[in-house]
Amino acid sequence: MEHAARRPGRAGLRRRRHVRYALWLSTFLALTASVGILPVFRDRLQGYLGIDDRGFGLLFGLGPLVGVAGVVAAGVLLRRVGPVAMIRWALQGTAAGMLLLAAGGRQWLVALAGCVLCALWAGPLTIAASAYLTRLFPRDQRRILAFSLAVGGAAGIVFPLAAEGLLWLADRGPGFGPVFHFPFLLLAGVLAGASFAYRGRRPAAPWRAAPAWSWRLLLVPLPVAWLAVLIALHGAADTALFTWMPRFLGSSAFPARLFAPGLVLSAFSLAYLVARALLAALPDAWGRRALLVLPGLAGGSVLLLGILSRSYLLTAAGYVLGAFLWSAEFPAMLGTIARRNREHFGLANALSQVLGGPLLFVFVNGAGLATYRLGEPRMWLVMLALAGGFVLVGLGGAWWLARFGASLAAPKGAPR
Repeated sequence: MEHAARRPGRAGLRRRRHVRYALWLSTFLALTASVGILPVFRDRLQGYLGIDDRGFGLLFGLGPLVGVAGVVAAGVLLRRVGPVAMIRWALQGTAAGMLLLAAGGRQWLVALAGCVLCALWAGPLTIAASAYLTRLFPRDQRRILAFSLAVGGAAGIVFPLAAEGLLWLADRGPGFGPVFHFPFLLLAGVLAGASFAYRGRRPAAPWRAAPAWSWRLLLVPLPVAWLAVLIALHGAADTALFTWMPRFLGSSAFPARLFAPGLVLSAFSLAYLVARALLAALPDAWGRRALLVLPGLAGGSVLLLGILSRSYLLTAAGYVLGAFLWSAEFPAMLGTIARRNREHFGLANALSQVLGGPLLFVFVNGAGLATYRLGEPRMWLVMLALAGGFVLVGLGGAWWLARFGASLAAPKGAPR
């Protein structure tokens, strides 16, 4: 009797320990994304590193292209070494990248190497963290992943504000160099220490979660492949706009700024968090078809109108409102794949990441080249092109519904 009475207590202690692991891992995962604050430094970073808009585009565009190799490697290594070892390696690799950013001084190539190294490990860390969290909570997989995304969303709100705070501090004392390098030195130490925080209670053993990687895994049915392409296009347009929006809002295209660009990015992240929370609260069947089309068309159009106004306030408002709208299309497309082709869900995710890296390189680096050639006063034309990506996603969703929607309206085997 006494032994039986102790069991619930032990189970509760184990669950609380797992919750702590999930919280810490989600926090460290969010910290690795802090490299994303660099675009908030905009022209200050360019002046410090001595680069023009071409270099700015390459600084943030090359990493996602190289990161495809990390995603492919993760598919091979996860099955062999398990998520814990991969998390440790990814944290150490990211810490090494941040150390380069901290110690590179004004050397642009060192900063580029640091950004590339962080991007290289971002994919493996995300994949391994998802595998580890779902392993900790096998009965609450969706909830624990949603929790981890919420922690990342909160960090996305805080980081741009922190970057603006660092710029404010730089203007009032130490200059840009120290406020640029020291945070990355601190983060490198934290992540390196975190990589040794958990080693498990049992000897490491191969973790067999999926078949070994093969390029054949990317051979998915055509409807799934097209959705993966649209997901990759969504991600590339979203990240490219996030990268260049601070530079655009801080440029001479706007003679007066009502508030800092970092505040706009923080509001953007908040819009994403609120929209995703509202979407999660809606019934799963609500708007299944419409959410493949309307978010991209409406959100992209709102941003296009804001940019065309040439007004700082309307451009910022269009970006935040557009993000609130287009944020729904990514989970809608993933949900369509999961509902109709569950066996290809992981493969579609991998395919979208493999396609997304080159697309993002083209968008971010292409925006830099175009801005350099057109000049800062005409940068709004470049932003129009990036915003048009969401309109293309919406049109692609409409085409997908017209081509495949009738045959995939209900789960396989269900009456139609």
